Amino acid sequence: MVRDPHVVTPRSPRGIALARAAAPWSIAVLGVLLAWYSQISLRVGGLGRVPLALVVVAIGAIALANVAHSRWWRIRPVQAWLAWWLAMAVAAALTWRSLPVGEDRVLAEVRAVVTAREEMALLAAGAVAGTVLIGTARGSRRGVAGFRWLWLGVLLSTAPVALWEIATDQHIVVTRWLDWYFTPHTPAATFANPNNYGCVLVAVVGTLLAWSLDAVSRWLAALLLALAACAAWLTWATLSRGAFAAIAVQVLIAGIGLAARRGWLARMRATPQNRRRSAAGGVVLALLAAATFVVPALAARNPLLRAPKAGEGASDDARVELVRAAWRYWQTSPLVGTGPGTYEYHLTMERPAGVPDPTTNAHNAFAEILSQYGLLGSVPLVVLLGLLLWYVVRPAPDIARRVELACVLVAFVVTGLVVSSALALPLWFVMLAHAVAVGWSLQRDTDNPDPA
Repeated sequence: MVRDPHVVTPRSPRGIALARAAAPWSIAVLGVLLAWYSQISLRVGGLGRVPLALVVVAIGAIALANVAHSRWWRIRPVQAWLAWWLAMAVAAALTWRSLPVGEDRVLAEVRAVVTAREEMALLAAGAVAGTVLIGTARGSRRGVAGFRWLWLGVLLSTAPVALWEIATDQHIVVTRWLDWYFTPHTPAATFANPNNYGCVLVAVVGTLLAWSLDAVSRWLAALLLALAACAAWLTWATLSRGAFAAIAVQVLIAGIGLAARRGWLARMRATPQNRRRSAAGGVVLALLAAATFVVPALAARNPLLRAPKAGEGASDDARVELVRAAWRYWQTSPLVGTGPGTYEYHLTMERPAGVPDPTTNAHNAFAEILSQYGLLGSVPLVVLLGLLLWYVVRPAPDIARRVELACVLVAFVVTGLVVSSALALPLWFVMLAHAVAVGWSLQRDTDNPDPA
């Protein structure tokens, strides 16, 4: 049998062994730092940034040590991840341009990220951070556990801020340009607005649900489920309908995973009689679920049918118009897009009738990528997501990690659809890196099982 280079053996250099032992903690620390990045960048300056820089450099060194003796270039999810970033870089290079000179009035109105240099800096940071996390995890179960600790750390470090916001209606300064103008007693924690925090909590809930499936004890599983319930409640408090709906999907995925883990699905398919009973039960459950939406007495208590807050209907209409605008801009340059940082500028120049504030973001990262980076930057992302989805549905013995991958993909997609500009949210790239790391671990188990 050929030795798996991922496995630490007595012959492994001591430094590599230490790096692999520190990998989960490194992943968790970097994730928490990224969750607090908006506040750190505002409140820490000068020499105060030196310790943070040293921590980041140390985590990068740990990542290099972890991949030093691995065959990462043979891993399909890693190949797809790198191909996407390479395609984005090529598209940006082919369309590189600054905003037109002489449009100072327009530039002064655009509050969001508008220049190519600023957007590329954010994307580069996301690419580097995600690659470091993937390398540190190196497709091992210990590395996947590091991502679980990452999201748990995000919850434990931001939840006190969120609870304080709910109780006092006081908020920390979330960005250097945005004052608080959201619904009172709504939490945003360390993020730009409640929608951002709600989507981050979707990743937290999904990870905790999957983690509970392979917890070492019932007490740990109960604790993880309790934390997931707390995160779900905080998501509800953000008033983000998309985020809460995504959690409902994750609960369904976790329920299917639990049924498969307990052998219930296999027993349902064991005999024709069981299959008929299962089909009948599925129909009954589907009708009950439908009733919670159409029966007035039940619909009134359905949390997914929460009455829209003031201005929410108009906001939904504006989102549709923003996507339509992205489609129009993409049609002018389908292959490589209009270039990084150009969506907001074109929107401000065009001032579409259905968009009350033309200085806003796209509110759809996928439409923004298509518009600015064209098919060259979009198709590889679709391929990467399709590959990761294949690892979800492909039979594998570790059901918990398949559930984890599915839940993280749900979080990544809903964040891209809900957040005003997911390209400026570091944890969006962490979600995708988490999915790639889980995909790597599933491929690794198939190619060369490793209990580490």
